[in-house]
Amino acid sequence: MVKFDPSKYELVYRGSSKDSYRADNNSLFFHFLDTFSVFDVGRHPDLIPGKGQSICACAVRSAMIAKILGVPTCFIEQVAVDAIRVREAHVIANRNPTLKDENYVLPVELIDRHYVAGSFLRKFKSGELKPESYGLPAGIVPAPGTPFPYPVEHMTTKFEPTDRTIDWEEACLIGGLRSAELRNLWNMIHKVKGAIHHVCLLAGYAILDGKCEGIVGPGRQLELGDVVVTPDEDRPVPTNLLSQGIIRYDCKEFPREYFIDIGYYDAVKAARKAGEPDPPYPPFPDELIVDMAGRYHAFTTKYTGVSLSGLNNAVSPAGPGCPGNAGNTY
Repeated sequence: MVKFDPSKYELVYRGSSKDSYRADNNSLFFHFLDTFSVFDVGRHPDLIPGKGQSICACAVRSAMIAKILGVPTCFIEQVAVDAIRVREAHVIANRNPTLKDENYVLPVELIDRHYVAGSFLRKFKSGELKPESYGLPAGIVPAPGTPFPYPVEHMTTKFEPTDRTIDWEEACLIGGLRSAELRNLWNMIHKVKGAIHHVCLLAGYAILDGKCEGIVGPGRQLELGDVVVTPDEDRPVPTNLLSQGIIRYDCKEFPREYFIDIGYYDAVKAARKAGEPDPPYPPFPDELIVDMAGRYHAFTTKYTGVSLSGLNNAVSPAGPGCPGNAGNTY
């Protein structure tokens, strides 16, 4: 299968890590790129070799699992090693959807959390979140990788300049959903994610958390939108290291934590608080680019079974000895 040729199609939307092109009146091509972004700043100028192919392979694998389970998604077919065709749903930008609307993308991100990681970990450390509110011991900051006693359903806005956490009532309000519809959508997510998590565990990975998008389709049939379980949408970590108290992020959390560690995230928050433009990205060091490519490559080949041998000269296997790979311990 060849690479996608964007010159043949009309660009519909330019994203941070994928572009959307017109396929026909009812469908789009998602072209996955070697670009990345963190903190909603936009595309970083550096590229991660093979990243687009990795995301595409994972998206296809997850869509096939959802199909087997009978959970509807927007996925139609894979058209290139780095592109898929999806059924198009519309974005309602000038108002909140209503119960009469159909075929639209929910303006809500649905995040399922299974282990303490990412923004929740940072908020536990700062005191913004209380562990006891999530079934964990009170007064003790949970260690990275601590399992939640149940899947945590976390929702944020999707189309606002900066995502913010919302509750069930607001999700229904801004999403044009009945409460029962939102519950059904979450049930679909848990069904698909449960199966995919099992597949990942067999491949040697635990998924700490991840996000999904929802679509209210024709006839208000619910379906999963965008893509499900990739190293961009989710946080896979090798289980052999997790069992030793080491978290190695084979996903976008790896560069995210790097930019937090060097103080860039604090600079972004300070600029936004002052009403100033986001500061430009610092360069991503070459050795970390190689490391990140290796991490995407490692997870993708084990989860999907797809050989990415054409990328072997561009990446090196990720491992505890790689540069910038100290990981988090507890």
